[in-house]
Amino acid sequence: MGIILKNAPIIEAVCEFKFVTPFEDLTIYGTLGNSLKDKFPKKRIATRLDVALENADGKIQQRIIEQKLQQFLSEDEKTLVQIGPDILTINMLKPYQNWDIFYSCIKMAFDSTIKNGDTYRLKRIGLRYINKINLNTTNLDLDEHFNLTPQFDEEYFGPDVGSYIVGVQFPRQDNRDLLKISLSNTIPDPDFKMAHTLDIDYFILKMEGINEGEAIDWVATAHDEVEKAFLNIVSPKLLKDFE
Repeated sequence: MGIILKNAPIIEAVCEFKFVTPFEDLTIYGTLGNSLKDKFPKKRIATRLDVALENADGKIQQRIIEQKLQQFLSEDEKTLVQIGPDILTINMLKPYQNWDIFYSCIKMAFDSTIKNGDTYRLKRIGLRYINKINLNTTNLDLDEHFNLTPQFDEEYFGPDVGSYIVGVQFPRQDNRDLLKISLSNTIPDPDFKMAHTLDIDYFILKMEGINEGEAIDWVATAHDEVEKAFLNIVSPKLLKDFE
């Protein structure tokens, strides 16, 4: 994120661009690789599974779609660019470096894709940060750590919680964008007693008025929204553990 956290809990940051129509010129994979080879020298093929909903004889059915993705990876394989028939994603894994570095990778990959291809209309843009917060406590006092917590009647249910998940969605930018936040418990890393997953996903709902030239500016705005959400959800006490 833009703020500098020495012990940032981010385990993965993802920026995704989806296009209305597939890339027609398949040489884009090779030309993109040439543009990225200095920072992303490694290559491999991966498989992505998507679920599509189809109307068959009046019944809604799910269909699994398998996509082959060309991956371009950094030397340590912690940052990668993935391109498929109608998708471009940029991922940064733990340890997350900082926003400036991640943003430069996003811009490089997107600009290289657009430069090497024809004019492609965007269908979706999203920026997602997945945080894993490990704690050395068995006390599930969520109010002590987060400003987003489940509410329930302790007199009826009791104070002990086996597992939980809570989520909210907030419209942004005059309902053009959506901020989606979820908080849940997860398996802690070794030497920790408890862990929580904080998933912050910011994406565009209405692509009208957003063209290729404005897409990168939108990503910067999305990051500001994600960062503000993070700072408003974690408590000051917890934030100090990340500094």
